[in-house]
Amino acid sequence: MRFSGKLHLSRYFFVILPIISCMLFGYVLSIIGPDQFEFDFMVFGQSPNEKKINDENSPNTVIISATDGNNNLISNNGSTASNSMKFAFSGTDNQGVTISHFECSIDGQAFVTCLSTNTINVADGTHTFRVRSEDKDGIKDLTPASFRWTANTKSSNTQIDYAIDGNKLGIINGTSTRSNSMTLAFSGTDNQGVTISHFECSIDGQAFVTCLSTNTINVADGTHTFRVRSEDKDGIKDLTPASFRWTANTKSSNTQIDYAIDGNKLGIINGTSTRSNSMTLAFSGTDNQGVTISHFECS
Repeated sequence: MRFSGKLHLSRYFFVILPIISCMLFGYVLSIIGPDQFEFDFMVFGQSPNEKKINDENSPNTVIISATDGNNNLISNNGSTASNSMKFAFSGTDNQGVTISHFECSIDGQAFVTCLSTNTINVADGTHTFRVRSEDKDGIKDLTPASFRWTANTKSSNTQIDYAIDGNKLGIINGTSTRSNSMTLAFSGTDNQGVTISHFECSIDGQAFVTCLSTNTINVADGTHTFRVRSEDKDGIKDLTPASFRWTANTKSSNTQIDYAIDGNKLGIINGTSTRSNSMTLAFSGTDNQGVTISHFECS
């Protein structure tokens, strides 16, 4: 069996070359020192060290408020019945460098220079606003502030017409009742003239369910919140449900002032005046649960 000399040389070359490379690498490393030798691995065009420096030095941007065209404050991921939104934002720099300007983006479009307060006009639908600050060294915020909302100008309007407790007394929003039941009447109109299809109600933050007006609710003692929204025949719901809040307290006692007599022995009517510096008041109390009255407290 014969091997050509050329084949032997090529094999020796591939064996010797790695050995020579390792010797040269060790010689270079001994001259410059291992601490000075660094491989710069690039990830998407940026080294890990460069990314770390940018994260530490980049400014921070925050969205202070979002106000719709109806001057209502809108929360992030909220809804509005307006096609315009005004954003107020600010920025600070971690290195104490002055903020130069802001750049804004709407619905994934390119960032462009913008001012706070910045007003945006949009069509009905869900939108995302982003803003980033840039300092005078040209360093931009790597994590722009973001705000998402839904504009729906075609939604219906819902209102609570009245509330009557189980004692047949009219109750005002935010007040109290001595009954555990509440009947609420409500109605709805549509901005586009579409007929209202149905109503959906929620009690104390629970999920909305289909309901009818007038709607009677039985609750335990405590504070409760009732919400109702209308939906038109096009399937568009009221984005701002009507709300009613009240406190039920059936265990408290009832106190009444029976009469008032001044120092001249004259009966005085509530809200009137007297020519005397003394007043004698008689009062009494009863308990809804039939419990005996213990004492009275005056102020």
